[in-house]
Amino acid sequence: MNIKMINLKLKIFYSLIIVLISFACSSDEGINENNGICTSDQIVGISEELTAPEALTRNNSDSEEWLYDSYSPGVLKPLNPSWGNGQTTTYKLENIDGNEVIAYNALNFTGVEPRQTIDISEMTHFNITFKTTAENFRIKLDDWGENGVWEPENNTDNVSGIFSVSLPANKWYRLHIPIDKFDGLTKREHFGVLVLESENQSSSTIKAWVDNIYFSKETEASVPERIGQGDDTEFTTLVWSDEFNDGGSPDSSKWSYDIGTGNWGWGNGEAQYYTNKCENVRVEDGLLKITAKQESFANKDYTSGRLNTKGKFRFQYGRVEVRAKLPAAEGTWPAIWMLGDNKNSIGWPDCGEIDIVEQKGDDKDKLLFTTHFGAGSDSRSIPSGGSASTEFHVYGIEWTSDEITFMIDGMKLQDTYKKPSRYVNRWPFDAPQYLLLNIAVGGSLGGNTSGFTESSMEIDYVRVYQ
Repeated sequence: MNIKMINLKLKIFYSLIIVLISFACSSDEGINENNGICTSDQIVGISEELTAPEALTRNNSDSEEWLYDSYSPGVLKPLNPSWGNGQTTTYKLENIDGNEVIAYNALNFTGVEPRQTIDISEMTHFNITFKTTAENFRIKLDDWGENGVWEPENNTDNVSGIFSVSLPANKWYRLHIPIDKFDGLTKREHFGVLVLESENQSSSTIKAWVDNIYFSKETEASVPERIGQGDDTEFTTLVWSDEFNDGGSPDSSKWSYDIGTGNWGWGNGEAQYYTNKCENVRVEDGLLKITAKQESFANKDYTSGRLNTKGKFRFQYGRVEVRAKLPAAEGTWPAIWMLGDNKNSIGWPDCGEIDIVEQKGDDKDKLLFTTHFGAGSDSRSIPSGGSASTEFHVYGIEWTSDEITFMIDGMKLQDTYKKPSRYVNRWPFDAPQYLLLNIAVGGSLGGNTSGFTESSMEIDYVRVYQ
């Protein structure tokens, strides 16, 4: 994945002190399946796992106060090592997937000495992108008071606010934290320093990478821009469909076959060979039937089918409805999905992918709905009720310029994917996409195939409205 770096100068010379302190999730908090984040009240909904740091577009107005988004020599320097138990910490600029970040060799009271305090009383959120080798930490914001000096033993005007989190190590995250969640931060007029510290392991062994540190102000007036059009858009005109009324092979004016094994099992380690054989793909009894089978073919142990509309039908915005019954067998990974029509020119995942519905090979009691983009993915799941492979259901999406809403049997999932206000790598969904239907065997979501012999996905119709 290539993410272009937006070279921006620092807006003001502020302060950053980075250190790391332990705070573990309690054992009964559990793990969020979508992103592996502890599901404590502190972290759910304000953290997001990324595949790499992001290049952001600044909003140069009074709604943001930036601390850092690109390296500036002469501003960054290690703080006095004696403040951090005498251990020396160094930093450097590091390029990660085209984005420049600050890399610290140890998190022992390191960062940027403040040039001046700033007034964040009008800001509502603190934002940071980071990765560390520690799992448990806290973030501390300090207000230095009117004299601009941090002397808590002598200055009752100094206050600190603490926000504790626990996240898996060695992953990129973006935090978007309401400032009022920083317990103890009773004043915000003279912000002087940001601190992170860990006690889980020796601070001299903890490494960290940070980027995109800023405060933001979100008001009621800014909410509609982030939420998007929602139910205000109605798609009632049928612009394309296949009812699968004519038996035999799929309509060649609408569908093409993907053939073979792709690159490393179509990028997922899939075990099957996709064919155009009628045993794998056929129209019968008013249904499209895609069948995955255990059989030796072209040096593979399984065959299956994968159809797409690339070069024959693409669209931008609208409602998709697919009435389908999913395969029941363990080891099968069915998918009804979409890809950006510009995939060949800009690659995946920058082209964007919308998974209308998927199902894991080892969990047939759950349905998955996901969007993929250059900076990562956003997924949600619901119970299937045990009927996904025994009954037909209508899976769908509504796709507008601001929002993607997933649906099943006409009911909309509450957890929609909304266009971010500034993250340019997280919304490639403003260009045409095409449709795909397939069953994979094994691979990253297919799971164990040892007992698999044969299973089918049946599709009654595919309809697109605008």
